[in-house]
Amino acid sequence: MSNKKFKQFYSVFIAFTKDSLRNKIETFFSILFPILFFVLFGFIFGGNQDYSGEKIGFFISENVPENIKEQILKNDAWVGVNYDSFNLLKKSVENSDILLGVKLTDSEIEFIYYSSGPSRDSRIQMMRTTIAVFLRKVLNNVEDVMSIKKIPVKTGKIASNQMSYLTAGVLAISLLSSGMFSMITLFGSYKRRAILKRIISSPVNRTTFIVGSILTKLLISFISVLAVIIVGFLLFNLRYSFNWPLFLLVIISSAFGMMALGILLLILFKKPEAAQTAGSILMTLMVFFSGVYFPVEFLPKSLRIVSFFLPVKYVAQSFRYTAGIEYMNFGLFIAINLLFLIAGIILISVTGKLFLKEN
Repeated sequence: MSNKKFKQFYSVFIAFTKDSLRNKIETFFSILFPILFFVLFGFIFGGNQDYSGEKIGFFISENVPENIKEQILKNDAWVGVNYDSFNLLKKSVENSDILLGVKLTDSEIEFIYYSSGPSRDSRIQMMRTTIAVFLRKVLNNVEDVMSIKKIPVKTGKIASNQMSYLTAGVLAISLLSSGMFSMITLFGSYKRRAILKRIISSPVNRTTFIVGSILTKLLISFISVLAVIIVGFLLFNLRYSFNWPLFLLVIISSAFGMMALGILLLILFKKPEAAQTAGSILMTLMVFFSGVYFPVEFLPKSLRIVSFFLPVKYVAQSFRYTAGIEYMNFGLFIAINLLFLIAGIILISVTGKLFLKEN
């Protein structure tokens, strides 16, 4: 690249960067919105499904031996609260002071609870089963016939937690949507403001214009992902061991592919608003079939095959691999990211020039 072309490219890149940062709406949706979405997602879905801290109330009759009563109240599987009367137990359940109430005699177990939604119901069902099995065992004086030993197995280089695993999928969704919608917003805005006509009639090379805009959005995408990771470490104790060169490769390759898709949607639907709507529908479908929020195995067999053709699945898997929380064949990792990168570069080159030509 000659010195003149480099100066031209640098000027375009700086101009795009300043324009993007001055646009408050674009800055919000590119950087702040992914952080807000991630924090909201973390507080809603970030539980580790560990029920050992659940408060369970017990009203135990005097006929139950004292040693059994002590075993029930001091069990590691729940936090036992003893009640002297059945009415006090019922009142605590009604006030949501405890998840579940248990009335126990030497011959009968009675559960007291109220239903308020699928999440609470699943917790109650889990605890009912756990408590019933334990009480039958201690009341009937049944000895353990086998011992159970937990041996944790790592799926990656480090032993991760549930939130770390899910966050990789959230980052993939955030990066892909940011890449696609940033191009729709940028080119759509420039088209609406008649800036594209001025750029096309100027001495600026079209390739320089396209590359400058792409690198600006790539920089913003990287800042967004980095900010989400930092917030995750501070709020949710994420456990990652990044391979930073490979992590950067995932960001670049996936962003290129989705930026190209954003320009393609603008060409197909002409108006930015229509392209935004089409992109939203497309992202919703990709998220639903990607296995980020729930396992793909939950889907009917006839629909599972759809996930193999969606980029979110592979970008999320690549994120987990570079973060050290999931094993992946290195050759497959390189093949996936090279495919995204090459396809993205070709599509951006073709669609970008076609879009400028149409305008």
